[in-house]
Amino acid sequence: REEEGKMVDNFLGKSLRDNATDLFVSNLDGKAVNLVVSDLLGSTSDSNELAVLSNLTLQRTNGNPFHVIQFIETIRQEGLLYVDNESKWIFDVDTIKRGMMVSDT
Repeated sequence: REEEGKMVDNFLGKSLRDNATDLFVSNLDGKAVNLVVSDLLGSTSDSNELAVLSNLTLQRTNGNPFHVIQFIETIRQEGLLYVDNESKWIFDVDTIKRGMMVSDT
């Protein structure tokens, strides 16, 4: 059985490699991070607060698109970003900084 598993893994690995395409994505700038965060949270958030959260996200992720999404998901999972009774996203950047150990530099 172990031998069969290795054969299947080798086949799938080769098959996936044969059909793979390289995709290079550069880091996002501040404006693009703000657009991603705005899109993720929707228009129910205050634009000034959203800009602060976007700046923190950029600082924390260096604009890596995957990490931007992961950062927002992580702070949501940690309860640092949540939806209130009025369907508005609630977050406090200072609390997020403390919770995620993000420096101001």
